[in-house]
Amino acid sequence: MNYGHLGTGLPYAIGAKLARPDLPVYCVTGDSAFGFNIQELETAVRNKLAVIIIVAVDGAYGMEKTAQQRMFGRKADWFGHEHAPVRYDQLAIAMGCHGEHVEKGSQVKPALERAQASGKPAVIHAVVDPVANIDPPGNWLWVAARTGKLEM
Repeated sequence: MNYGHLGTGLPYAIGAKLARPDLPVYCVTGDSAFGFNIQELETAVRNKLAVIIIVAVDGAYGMEKTAQQRMFGRKADWFGHEHAPVRYDQLAIAMGCHGEHVEKGSQVKPALERAQASGKPAVIHAVVDPVANIDPPGNWLWVAARTGKLEM
């Protein structure tokens, strides 16, 4: 069976930090998944668990939107893929975390370094091009796993 555990990245990261507080813990998640358990930032702050979350923000339920684009050549307008604009870095700051906003790949490493140095739970809002995200790197692996066909 295939299971997708949408929204568990942050809770899993908190669990990993509790299990190994001596190691850095990073969570890479999409904006839709992050929204499912964003309130757990308060848990991380309250328990002084300095996890770092990188949120890939394409402003939509990207997997569903892109899957429909790949399969049908269009998105299903009835699904309501797009989100209202949210600045996850600012939301994190409001909850007592460190927050960063990046729009270019070259900005990620310095943002990670500042996040680590803060000693707080941190959220890096990483803008992702929604058009480029239609066929993201590594998508062939996902297709192979879902279909059982390995195509190179």
